[in-house]
Amino acid sequence: MSSPTDCCDVAPSSPISQTPRMAQNQQKSPLASPNPSTADVDAGGLHVAIIGTGAGGVAAALKAAGLGARVTLIEGGELIGGTCVNAGCVPSKIMIRAAHITHQQAHHPFSGISARPPDIDRAALVAQQQARVAELRQAKYADVLAKHPNIDVVRGWARFHPTEPGADGLQLRVRLRDGSEQIVNPDRVLIATGARPSVPPLSGLIDTPFWTSTDALVAPV
Repeated sequence: MSSPTDCCDVAPSSPISQTPRMAQNQQKSPLASPNPSTADVDAGGLHVAIIGTGAGGVAAALKAAGLGARVTLIEGGELIGGTCVNAGCVPSKIMIRAAHITHQQAHHPFSGISARPPDIDRAALVAQQQARVAELRQAKYADVLAKHPNIDVVRGWARFHPTEPGADGLQLRVRLRDGSEQIVNPDRVLIATGARPSVPPLSGLIDTPFWTSTDALVAPV
């Protein structure tokens, strides 16, 4: 099974040979099969709600579901996958690699190869970068979650809500994209909402064309 911790693999997809030890370890893991049989899943077991579909949230969902829990995975943002695949590890590594090749073309020690700055098409670079991001987001997150029968992905914004007087457990109310509300009553809740770039409260900053790290990754120039 693909793991969200593998999302930093920015190279083109290719078969990877496995040693016997790797194969043995995968067979022992409760997450080795992306589609466990119903005999392996206790549908009446613990109900875990996880808020956030980044690497931490998805890894926790797969682990919990692999051990028999019923998982509700909640995401309010436009994209699943969190920072690493969408606006962190993956696009930044692609950008750094492109910059490295650009530098090497202009600065290298080989006398038989002309050293000159290359022509750069930033729009093409961003398009290629974001296509790889989309590919990994689909393969490492969306496809993996869709194959697991014990994980239900809910797209909306969650908040804690008091339960009825005398009732046990927790209650989450999720505002869905169509404006309706879904109530989730889990036994446990994991908050894995991650973070976003922080803009410091500096005088005059808001009036300048500043970039956050997310902006820089897709900047046209």
